[in-house]
Amino acid sequence: MASSEFQLPALSQLSPHARKYVANSLQDCPLEHKAYCRLYHICFGGREQYDEWTELEQGRHNLENEVRKLDKMEHDTEKQGQHREENTKSVGQETLNDEKEAVKTRARTRKWLESELTSVKEAIRVMREVAVVRGAVEANRMAEGEELYGDDVEPSIEKIILPHSSLP
Repeated sequence: MASSEFQLPALSQLSPHARKYVANSLQDCPLEHKAYCRLYHICFGGREQYDEWTELEQGRHNLENEVRKLDKMEHDTEKQGQHREENTKSVGQETLNDEKEAVKTRARTRKWLESELTSVKEAIRVMREVAVVRGAVEANRMAEGEELYGDDVEPSIEKIILPHSSLP
């Protein structure tokens, strides 16, 4: 998506007012990890460490979603079991065995998911604490958050999206 062939024709179709608005919006958007460091004194130590932290946060979110899905499946299975007991007195042994095996599988899955979730939450907690300690030192904040809107090593978003554009 950073391709200038893709981006520039789309920009040329915008009105001059819209182009100016897009250009100003991009220029007002600081690099996220630098903003955390400079503004909130949470310094991850650079883009790579910040990206690692955001990936861990996304992983935590995904694991929590999986646990919620498992909860919903267990709740639905309980409802089905209660409904079946009310309507049928004789349930086949094979069906009971299948249900017992499914319950065991879900229990193993839950145990694994909760273990993974605990590990990820701990890693996030440690990274955040280290970032807060690093951010408590003004020299670290100045070094990491120096060029809030990008520099040669880490270009700003407008230089990535619009590398050859001459927007006003």
